[in-house]
Amino acid sequence: MAPHYILLGILLLHTSPCSSFAAANGDTLTAGQALRVGEKLVSRNGKFALGFFQFQPASTISKSSHNVTSPSPSLWYLGIWFHKIPVFTVVWVANRDEPITHPNLNLSQLKISSDGNLVIVVNHSSYTQSVVWSTHIVENRTQTSSINTTISDAILLNTGNLAITSKQKMLWQSFDYPTDVGLPSAKFGRNKVTGLNRQGISRKSLIDPGIASYSLELVDISGIILKRRNNPLVVYWRYASSRASALNLLPILKSLFDLDPRTKDLFSKITYVNNNQEEYYMYTLQDETSSSVFVSLDISGQIKLNVWSQANQSWQIIFSQPDDPCDPPASCGPFTVCSGKPHPSCDCMESFSEKSAQDWEFEDRTGGCIRNTPLHCTKNILVDSSFVPKVADFGLAIFVGRDFIRILTSFRGTTGYIAPEWLSGVPITPKIDVYSFGMVLLEIISGRRNSSAETSQNTSSSSSYKHDEYFPVQAISKLHSGDVGSLVDPQLHSDFSLEEAERVCKVACWCIQDSEFDRPTMGEIVRVLEGLREIDMPPMPRFLAAITEQSGVATSL
Repeated sequence: MAPHYILLGILLLHTSPCSSFAAANGDTLTAGQALRVGEKLVSRNGKFALGFFQFQPASTISKSSHNVTSPSPSLWYLGIWFHKIPVFTVVWVANRDEPITHPNLNLSQLKISSDGNLVIVVNHSSYTQSVVWSTHIVENRTQTSSINTTISDAILLNTGNLAITSKQKMLWQSFDYPTDVGLPSAKFGRNKVTGLNRQGISRKSLIDPGIASYSLELVDISGIILKRRNNPLVVYWRYASSRASALNLLPILKSLFDLDPRTKDLFSKITYVNNNQEEYYMYTLQDETSSSVFVSLDISGQIKLNVWSQANQSWQIIFSQPDDPCDPPASCGPFTVCSGKPHPSCDCMESFSEKSAQDWEFEDRTGGCIRNTPLHCTKNILVDSSFVPKVADFGLAIFVGRDFIRILTSFRGTTGYIAPEWLSGVPITPKIDVYSFGMVLLEIISGRRNSSAETSQNTSSSSSYKHDEYFPVQAISKLHSGDVGSLVDPQLHSDFSLEEAERVCKVACWCIQDSEFDRPTMGEIVRVLEGLREIDMPPMPRFLAAITEQSGVATSL
């Protein structure tokens, strides 16, 4: 659902060294005027307003039982919102990553600078100014060194577009720099000449409009794409944009909207333009004044069509894409479960709780969940071929520590699982457990033991196995030759993802590298297995290479 807020009506008097600036009024800010806290521009149709504001979610007032701490009321923004709708809804924010703090609030103003840019400035006692935000207009000036500010105006149009004009020429408009909302009559797309791309980027939470994880944009060849911007970048939805696809899509959308009484006869036109200069989509309304509609890129990473219901006095979500809220990657954070329900779609795993109740209340779930009680693992449990539980030797690094460097001549452990460090005399680290984990991963892939031996034995002695029975040798050889499919458990009857199998095999082979420094951490392993990080092809470990060179005989640690 669209962000619902109550605007704090805190009006502060402004006292600054630049008191000669006149107050702005109506829908226009001209050179020599300034907009301060408590003042606003209102479009001629009364539908939109521009001014300074701060976020105060209604949930912090109505849901006190959740023990949610109210957000700090010290951060202020310049933005545009629906003026007549009782639920405060922001559609554009200028300084989304540069909020104004309370000590500077009474000294802040919006004005047109001497070079024709629209700027938010903070006036200081030393009669100097610092710029918080600027439109950064770059114009080809052939006759004059700057724009004549006496003919530069900033006007809030009836569409909700903030425009800067000079001599009836459009110099800049907020529609070219959307935040997370696309309004009617705004172009969504790209300018092929200037390279401008009007992409939407999600906000961090209901109270933080800062740039967050997801973006929506129209790309040259790929079409419309939804992606997770954070490292690693993940494209999780796309629509191939072309004249042919648009001709098919637009009538379908109009038919769908006509079937819903909330959107029937709401839209005047949905257009797609692709020429030598630009490519874009745009939608317009039958009645621009009375209807309130916008498309948003939600915090969760979904595209949503929001329509204001006068009867319910709330925003109604008519359409979401992707339809499943679990499709956007990492929308729920670590140690969570995504249920697929529209709201709320995220919950904590069993025995876990929200890491920050306030963040979750404001729909920022990137922090995920934390375990309710500390996890104390000194031992791991495996099962043998008869499913009899055995205490495994993983986790022994916790007891030994890095300064344990005695060369062991006798140590009882599970053959094929313990790392070479136990015999080489090098310091013991948690990477010995990574080695063991890699061996277990290989057994999960194949559905069988890595070697034909089933018993633990003294690791100071050597045991011989047939080369073709020692699975780690086969695994890395097949991985290098591109034949991972032949390694997978035949009982799956080829019902598996080859891409996932290759990813698991790569992780396993990195885990069993000879040097601890070549092995990944468990945190890195988790990210790779979840598909959030790419991994290179692992080299053949020297130990396995030595086994390969032997004539059918392998020595297992």
